[in-house]
Amino acid sequence: MKVNILDMKIKSNSLEFEIEGEDHTLCNALRNILLEDDNVEFVSYKIEHPTHANPIFYIKTNEQKTPTEALIDASDKLSELCNEVLTKFQEAVKS
Repeated sequence: MKVNILDMKIKSNSLEFEIEGEDHTLCNALRNILLEDDNVEFVSYKIEHPTHANPIFYIKTNEQKTPTEALIDASDKLSELCNEVLTKFQEAVKS
């Protein structure tokens, strides 16, 4: 996975970035976790064409947190959630 920063505006706390090779599966999960953050004012993504385009994300935060911090926090949460699901699945398979 490669992430490309397309636009970052420090004064307006906004970030636009592209995630190469991903689809709605990762994007919906990441967007939902970002929306749980009270410091995130807006988050959205678009995929121009499902077979020819990479998702482009837009994040805007308040002055309490930068979009980069919000993205890092959300990525950490998503990683923890995936690890929890994996652990529960492995426990279920063993029993």
